[in-house]
Amino acid sequence: MHLDLAYLVPNALCFGTAVTLIALPGDLLATRLFSTDMTAGLSLYLLQAVALLATARRFDHRSACLLDPLQHAPTEANATAVPVQQIGGFR
Repeated sequence: MHLDLAYLVPNALCFGTAVTLIALPGDLLATRLFSTDMTAGLSLYLLQAVALLATARRFDHRSACLLDPLQHAPTEANATAVPVQQIGGFR
């Protein structure tokens, strides 16, 4: 559950902020930032996209580390495990 929250919270915060700004009266998302053509809405949506890509990459990396046993050496608790080279008769 802890890992799920680590990936859910940043995306939920960005999404919640966007929905809140859309629901507020006025056009806050159309506010120009620092006298440029970039609006608050565009910067918020770019931030949301970056947060989604970053958390997806972290989740993929974390899943590969946890689920791919070939990436890790046997631990002391698993010291009796058969080495990968001996599985299937290969030596």
